[in-house]
Amino acid sequence: MPDEIERQGAPIPRTRRASKNDETVIPDNPNWHRFKMACPFYRERWIGDGEYLEGRPVLYHVICLQNTPPTTIDEQQCCLESKTMCWRLKVKAPARSA
Repeated sequence: MPDEIERQGAPIPRTRRASKNDETVIPDNPNWHRFKMACPFYRERWIGDGEYLEGRPVLYHVICLQNTPPTTIDEQQCCLESKTMCWRLKVKAPARSA
């Protein structure tokens, strides 16, 4: 698999190195977990120190390098299924008229 993917002509690096052409809003962190088959901007920070929210243990924080993290389970699923680019940035193809 190549180190970069194409998004509207501009390469998006999948590596941990920051570059001058980096399109991310939030700087990447090498300690955040990445998913090969998920959005290139999707990250998870796994927690093991007993953090709680609403009485339940928090297992991970979701981070979006574009600062648009998913707010629902359905949105998170879209992030995990969008392999090449942010699903929010995809341009819908115009409908063909018959």
